[in-house]
Amino acid sequence: MSSEIQQQILDPKDYIEIQGPVEHKGEPEKLRYKILEHVNSISDEEGKTCKLDENLIITYSERRAQKDRAHRERLLEKAKKLVEEPGKINAGIKRGGRKSRV
Repeated sequence: MSSEIQQQILDPKDYIEIQGPVEHKGEPEKLRYKILEHVNSISDEEGKTCKLDENLIITYSERRAQKDRAHRERLLEKAKKLVEEPGKINAGIKRGGRKSRV
């Protein structure tokens, strides 16, 4: 994805806020989205380029962002422990945080 599209995605302007389903805490979840127009270029086997007009639908949920942040932090903690004690790594258990070892 081009850096221009990435900048548009990360720009907080132009997001539309909607009310999502009611959470377990009794308040509706706030969701945000924006639609970006995009031209996608693809090439076939013969090298002929076709341009496709597309709409990118970008969504953001604070609840999902918190969940993803917590998951990344758990994986980082696992990777740090494995860097400190590399003897705990073997080929059979290289999953999750273990595969993130540097």
